[in-house]
Amino acid sequence: MDAENLEKIFKDPKSKLKIVFVCSKWREGVDVPSLSTIYLDRPMKDHSLMQTIARANRVFGDKPGGFIVDYVGIFRNLEQALKIYATPRSGGVEIPIKPKEKLVEALEQKLKEIDKFLFGLSVNSDKIIKTKSGFDKIGLLKDATDAILKNESTKKKFLTEAGTAQKIYKSILPHKRASDFFPQVTLYEELINEIRSLDPEVDISRVRDGIQQVLDKSIKSREYIIKESKKGRTIALRDIDFDALADRFDEQYKNTEFEWLKNLLSYKLEEMVKINNSRLDYQKSFEKLIETYNSGSDSEGHPYKELIEFAKKLKKEDERAIMENLTEEELSLFDKLKKPDLTEKEKNQVKKVARELLSKLKAEKLVLDWRKKQQAMAAVKKEIEDELDKGLPESYSPKVYEEKCDIVFQHIYDSYVGDSHSIYEAIA
Repeated sequence: MDAENLEKIFKDPKSKLKIVFVCSKWREGVDVPSLSTIYLDRPMKDHSLMQTIARANRVFGDKPGGFIVDYVGIFRNLEQALKIYATPRSGGVEIPIKPKEKLVEALEQKLKEIDKFLFGLSVNSDKIIKTKSGFDKIGLLKDATDAILKNESTKKKFLTEAGTAQKIYKSILPHKRASDFFPQVTLYEELINEIRSLDPEVDISRVRDGIQQVLDKSIKSREYIIKESKKGRTIALRDIDFDALADRFDEQYKNTEFEWLKNLLSYKLEEMVKINNSRLDYQKSFEKLIETYNSGSDSEGHPYKELIEFAKKLKKEDERAIMENLTEEELSLFDKLKKPDLTEKEKNQVKKVARELLSKLKAEKLVLDWRKKQQAMAAVKKEIEDELDKGLPESYSPKVYEEKCDIVFQHIYDSYVGDSHSIYEAIA
């Protein structure tokens, strides 16, 4: 025991050491963010009291705050300590510690507000809670999820309010009335999980399970692919049959289907624009479509099919590198170099410049920390100028040539850190 570093062990949230008896040094000088409860059995005031409260009052993971169990009536000294050490706001100093009974009242009020909000969306919380049949309950949960996903505003409001209710509920534990609130809080958690399962970045297995309920069985089981690795996330659209999705569109759960496809395209766009900012027009079109949906200004009906059409265009763009016989990083450079009205022969010339320039820069010029060295940056710029001067078609005027040199250098500077590190590593 003497040889063990107890402080290090106690700070580890995965450690089996869950309780320690401490005096002043650990009570006031050791920072353990995962610490949830402090039991006070001796008088304290002023600085010592403030420091002790701060030990537990840290947000960590799902922990919204800390608990102070007062055995000696210490909190009569809290207001005096706050007057000395806290920065008062207008109207006086706010006491950060709230009795559990006050939190119980706050939770009751919050649950009433959420149920009223859901009722306005034609969701009867009490009916869902009382339904015992598994299939019936699943149907009600799906109906409720679709209602909440009416637009971005209703979704955000529910997630925010339900999240607050969850935090308050955790804060009152353990409490004799906690079981009274458990069914409602559990329902909200189920609805939150249903909504988040439509997000490709949150719990991949849940997403796949949820999508299987939406897509036609004729579509491949891996209708989209999400690869998680140290290099990053890759989302492929090539296996999705968007025509089948459009035919399958379920009017009953239209908002849910829209939410899933919207999330998928959002993450795919983020990935595509990151590696090739020439695709910003796709981002703008997508944002405009979502804005129209959220505002409810689409008078011709639900914009799901419009989103499908956008997805088809994005899918085609996602496959353009293959069609052009280029890698994604070569395509990005090609897009920077090309100009309108190129002939097929000129296009091939520009592709050749993109390939050769990248190959030479990566092999010889993009060394470690090249962006921090004036000589190395000058060498990169010179290589770009030489290759473009030698390889671009004659139809490029001196002015266009200079513009392309500047654009390409900025692209290389932004995209390649050096020593084989770049924004393209995740798709290599």
